[in-house]
Amino acid sequence: LPPTATELPLSHNTQVAALMGVGLLYANSGHRHMVEVCLKELGKPPGPELENCVDRESYSLTAGLALGLITMGRGESLVVGSLADLNLTDVLHNHMLGGPRPPANSSSREKQQSYQIKEGDNINIDITSPGATLALGMLFWRSGNKNIASWLTAPNTIFLLDFVRPDFLMLRTLAKGLILWDDIQATVAWIESHVPSGMLPHCLVRPPDNPTPGLENLDYETLNQAYCNIISGAAFVLGLRFAGSWNPDRKSVV
Repeated sequence: LPPTATELPLSHNTQVAALMGVGLLYANSGHRHMVEVCLKELGKPPGPELENCVDRESYSLTAGLALGLITMGRGESLVVGSLADLNLTDVLHNHMLGGPRPPANSSSREKQQSYQIKEGDNINIDITSPGATLALGMLFWRSGNKNIASWLTAPNTIFLLDFVRPDFLMLRTLAKGLILWDDIQATVAWIESHVPSGMLPHCLVRPPDNPTPGLENLDYETLNQAYCNIISGAAFVLGLRFAGSWNPDRKSVV
C-alpha cells in the first residue's frame, strides 16, 4: 500500500486469497509493480501487534506462487530486461538458501519489529524457502537453464543432506523439473536420477548390525525421508509434464 493509505484489519485468509488473486489476475504479464509487491511480501518480516506473526508460511508460499504466475516462463527475458535491476534470481536464491535480509525500501512505511518473534538480520528460510523455490522454478519454466537448475539439485553428500529439510528437497526437485521441462522422461531411471548416488545404497534398507567403519552414526531415518521427498518431487513434476496424456506406461512409472 502507498505510505498514505489506511490499513484495513483483514483476516489472514483474506490476505492470502487476495495475494493469490493478484497472481492470477496478472498471470504471465511480467507486471513490474506486482512483481515488486509479491517479492516484498514473500520475505515480509513479522511486525508489531501480531502483524504477520501467525501462519506466515502460507502467506509467504502464496506470495511465491503469485510471483511465479506473474513471471511464468519469462525469466530469461525479464531478468536481463525490464526487471534487471530487481535481481530476481539472486533475491529468490537468498530466500531459498538463506542469507542477510535485504534492506527495507526507503519508500515503504517504517514499522517496529515484532515483540513476539525475534529473527535477527538473516532470512528465515523455514518461512521463505518454499515460496522462493517454486517462484524460481516457475520463473524459468521450460527455459532449460542448467545454471539455475543446479541450484535446485539435492546435496551430493550425506553430510550436506543434514542441513536441508526433507520437504524442501521435494520442492527443489519439483522446481528443477519445471526448469528442465523438456528433459523430463517417463522412466524410473529418470526419477531415481535425482537421488544422489552416495545416498541410494542406504535408502529403504535395514540398518546393518555391523556398519562400515565411518558410517556408524549414519541417520537412516533422515536419509529415508530425504529419499522419499526427492522421489515424490520427481514423480509430481512427471505427472504435471504428462497431465492428460492417458498413457498407461507413464502411469505405471508413477
